[in-house]
Amino acid sequence: MRKTSKTKSKLSPPEKKFPFGILGVLLLFLILFLPIIPVSYPTEEYITTEVPLKYTVLNAWASSGLKGLNWVTYGHVQLRNDDDQPGTFVVNCYFITLDGTLTDSVRVYIFPGEVKEVTCVGDTKFGQDLRFSYDVQPPTKTISRTVTHTLTKTVSLFQLLIKAI
Repeated sequence: MRKTSKTKSKLSPPEKKFPFGILGVLLLFLILFLPIIPVSYPTEEYITTEVPLKYTVLNAWASSGLKGLNWVTYGHVQLRNDDDQPGTFVVNCYFITLDGTLTDSVRVYIFPGEVKEVTCVGDTKFGQDLRFSYDVQPPTKTISRTVTHTLTKTVSLFQLLIKAI
């Protein structure tokens, strides 16, 4: 007869296995679809702007004299168009007296590089104290240019693979 020993069988709790499969799928999903890769690409933008024509006031002065039976003051402004475009310049003259301000406005078309003298007239009194001033309103031109910008966008590996196909 055989002797059998009574042994208690020890049931051990089931081993907890780490779900590497699920973690692997999740990691693969994140690597493929999470936007983590910076991609830079150039973009061009067409810009148009209005800018005033360049000019130089070479000289400005006032003189007085008779015009018919009236005593007048002349305002002289010498302008040079320094731009590559012709245009109509507006010269506003101000004759400032103790009685108030007299104004005159003259428009003149000037070609590039050309010098023109503009003469304004103010009906003043003989011997009257006055001060002469002016301002110039140049015409405008449209300048067009292309500006290149570099944009950076974050994309996923999946998006890069799709664009490569």
